[in-house]
Amino acid sequence: MKKVHLYRLCTLVLALALCVLPLAAAPDVPDPTADFYVGDFANVLSSDLEQYIIEQNQSLSASTGAQIVVVTVDFLDGYDIADYAVTLFNDWGIGSAEENNGYLILLAISDENYYSVPGQGIEDVFTGGTIDDLQWNYLEEDFAAGDYDAGVRSYFDAVLDVFEEQYGSISTVAPGSGVQQPVTSPNVYEPPRRSFSFGNIIIGLVVILILLAIIMTAAGRRTIYVAGTPYRRRWGFFGPMIPYRPRPPRPRRRPPPPPRPPRGGPGGFGGPGRPGGFGSFGGG
Repeated sequence: MKKVHLYRLCTLVLALALCVLPLAAAPDVPDPTADFYVGDFANVLSSDLEQYIIEQNQSLSASTGAQIVVVTVDFLDGYDIADYAVTLFNDWGIGSAEENNGYLILLAISDENYYSVPGQGIEDVFTGGTIDDLQWNYLEEDFAAGDYDAGVRSYFDAVLDVFEEQYGSISTVAPGSGVQQPVTSPNVYEPPRRSFSFGNIIIGLVVILILLAIIMTAAGRRTIYVAGTPYRRRWGFFGPMIPYRPRPPRPRRRPPPPPRPPRGGPGGFGGPGRPGGFGSFGGG
């Protein structure tokens, strides 16, 4: 009996661990670069574009505290791009911790995908529809053609224009002026586009169904005795139901009756001329 309870407890713990593990495992994202505003880990951007992004961000951050960070990677290592982008956004601390006005542009080159994450402070400006339109109009065509430098430049400028419309004109910081780049904030804030991948949800549902099947199967085999008669306990989805008496086996079919004897026994009267019988008397 103790072994049965231990087995069920182990099964429950294992199932819960399998459900939680995929959701708890965060993607392993790269560390911020020395330039911070550009992390070209896939080596697809030109040095001129990187310098342009850095200079524009210095002016933007000095005026508003906002930051537009561009990151490129080769692969996502099997992670959902939304989870990967959100983890990178939080780990790097993009944007002002007070205003939550950071913006991440992530390109996964070998996975042929891209994703953008705005901070909560600018989600009313960069809505889902606005981001989709910006990506489609300024990034998609060049990204599909493999011209990542042109696509990032066009998309970055479009996002920068939206910031300028929101905050007004942004003062320009001259290169080499001594303005320090902002450091990442220790405060981690959650952007609004966080989501769990579909694969994790499927795995969790499968494990839960297997656990329910094991519990219900084990419970359905119990037999209880009422007044000396075995009853089997019937289990439903929410627990035990009323016991029922198992149906007795069907009785065997009775053997067929023996064959009937032939009609007319010994001593019968046969027809004329039939051997073994008595012939009829003829006339005089």
